[in-house]
Amino acid sequence: MPTQRDIEVSLARLCTHALRTYWILEPEGWDLLGLDCVREHLVDDADETEYANALRRYLETAVQRVASPAYRTILEVVLGLGQGQWKSKEWRHKKASERRAEAGRLFEQKRAL
Repeated sequence: MPTQRDIEVSLARLCTHALRTYWILEPEGWDLLGLDCVREHLVDDADETEYANALRRYLETAVQRVASPAYRTILEVVLGLGQGQWKSKEWRHKKASERRAEAGRLFEQKRAL
């Protein structure tokens, strides 16, 4: 059973690696895959890729519940969720610094409105 700290570390690494399947399936991502809230999003006869997709589905749902559009945008951009452009393979493979810079720019735009 992962500790809260284990989960925090895994979530922090997600911000660095985005939701790339290879990383989710590495030992650093296993703590997240074992969570009941993630496993609820599994399909029957799930293979490794479906575990990664279950985590994506759970996080997509969780991020949509964030009340602030500005904070929701940060999560979508950094993790590679939400709009199609953020979910794209090309976007998820950008460096964390690039994703964070874009998230910051969009955050400031939304905060200014």
